[in-house]
Parts: sequence; C-alpha cells; structure tokens
Amino acid sequence: MNFEDIWQRIVERAGETFYTITNLEFTYKVIENHVLPYRDGRFVGRRLPKNSFQLVNDSGPYPGPGAINQAVQGPSYVWAILNDERIIV
Repeated sequence: MNFEDIWQRIVERAGETFYTITNLEFTYKVIENHVLPYRDGRFVGRRLPKNSFQLVNDSGPYPGPGAINQAVQGPSYVWAILNDERIIV
C-alpha cells in the first residue's frame, strides 16, 4: 500500500479515539506533518513526525510497539495508529 494513502487516512482520522496495545485510549491532532497524541485531553509531549510513520510502515510489519521502540519516539502511538483497521484498510 502506498504510504501517502496511509498518511491521508491518518490525517482524516485525527480526533477519533484510538487504543494502544495495552488498551489506553488516546486521540491525536495532525499539525505540519506531525502527529500530536493526547490522553485524557492533554498533549503527551511528543510530536511524532510523518517520517517515523513511514519508516515503521515501510520496514514492518512489527508484532508490537516494543519492536520499534529504538527506531521512533512514541512507539505505542505510532504502532497503534498504523495497526488500526481504519488506517490499514
């Protein structure tokens, strides 16, 4: 699947509820090619760049966020978004 199509789905789903692998609820905003995750309405303090999502997408699949924790910041969020059925249709 073309990464730009995946990124477009990520952008379109901003504001919706997602869940980490440990079932923690979060939402996100997309600003200037960065995903900004929020938990309980508060920014978690990590700007996750588009290129991190592309790196994980292009080199995966991965069984869970632990497999990418050395490669990207916010691996729980990156993995959860990329493995959500709304994104990987």
